[in-house]
Amino acid sequence: MFTIFGTTDAAIAETATFFWSLKHIGRNQNAAGAAGSDLGCESQRVVSLQTGTWNTQQSVIVATRAHHLRLSSSYGYFALKDGRTVFVDALATRQASFGSLAIECDAEDMPFCRDNLKRLLQLDVLEKLAIRSVGEECALMPLSAKVHILDYNIQSKDVDSDDFDSLEIFAKDITLSVDDDNLINSLEAFLDRVAELGHLERLYLCASSKWEDEEDMRYMNSVDLSRVADSLVDAIDANPQLTVLDISSLDRYIDLVSHTRDIYEAVERHSGLRTFAIHAWHFEDFEYDALEQLLSRNRDITVVDITGHIITNHTTIDAIYQLNRLYHGSPKLVQEPTAVRPCLVGMALVEKASMRFPCTAILLSDHIDVLCEFVGRLNDDNAAAIASGTEKINRSPSKRKMRSQPSHAVKKAAKSLV
Repeated sequence: MFTIFGTTDAAIAETATFFWSLKHIGRNQNAAGAAGSDLGCESQRVVSLQTGTWNTQQSVIVATRAHHLRLSSSYGYFALKDGRTVFVDALATRQASFGSLAIECDAEDMPFCRDNLKRLLQLDVLEKLAIRSVGEECALMPLSAKVHILDYNIQSKDVDSDDFDSLEIFAKDITLSVDDDNLINSLEAFLDRVAELGHLERLYLCASSKWEDEEDMRYMNSVDLSRVADSLVDAIDANPQLTVLDISSLDRYIDLVSHTRDIYEAVERHSGLRTFAIHAWHFEDFEYDALEQLLSRNRDITVVDITGHIITNHTTIDAIYQLNRLYHGSPKLVQEPTAVRPCLVGMALVEKASMRFPCTAILLSDHIDVLCEFVGRLNDDNAAAIASGTEKINRSPSKRKMRSQPSHAVKKAAKSLV
């Protein structure tokens, strides 16, 4: 990270162009004046602006460049004094997506005035918007931004529950962080609204606590927690396209343990969910039991912790995940060429499903034709040999002898599996 200062825009742009022309220069730049330089030379430019001021010309250049741009403004030392209206005007003329815009400063340092912020959020040119608190007057505006991905830190004290009733939410991938001043009411109202809309694909819920004792917040009123849990279940049920649900940063502060089964049952019956993230630093035995039931009934889901690691007890849950992988992998063998498929099925039976009845059952049910082919290869002599071998096994109680002296036909059948 570096900052470029200069007496004129031309001098700043010349210096920035020199650094950007270096072979190994990084793509994260920290110079407001660089907007007037060769920004259009790369299609995936990332610009982080922390200090300086844009003029009108620089605002137009950045807003109208041909390629996507990830633009980040932070710390409140960057301003659009002469260019904030022009920047929004120029964005409005774009035919292609601008890319992503991150405004990482507090409301008092916002580079856009209220009217320009409202216009910006109504433009249909941003792919992703990340924004912090924008103040009470504009608190709901980011939630109605016409973007696909929204990352918003809302101050719950700035909104009332009724404000969500008719709120238009366009984003399908939402990360919402809510502070604790009016946490329960805001979360409940938001979840009720997205349950009504039903178009979410990814949802990340966070709670930011200002409490001195985190434990005080985790054990808040059980009635309030029940309301949030019920609204969360409704939101899961009402959004069939939801693939990722992350509450790992939410239940760090809100103790939803008593509602674990209700939430798990909603995840269990959701056919689209693929990733479910929870806070699991202190998992109890009964929670592992509930997790086992979830994974056994929804074989598409992966449950991870706040760090993204799979939650497991390293025994039964690992076995369930292995079974689930086979459940999804076995049907794919049907697409393999006929010449190699029997060999692959045989290898799977011997190496993956051996001594595991559920795994064997899945393979045989998916590949009954291969099993018939195995059986069809046995001629009358082999069938007689198998029958003879079976009689010997029945007469001898020694399992060791059975394993050490298999019949010729059994050997031949085993070879055909591999």
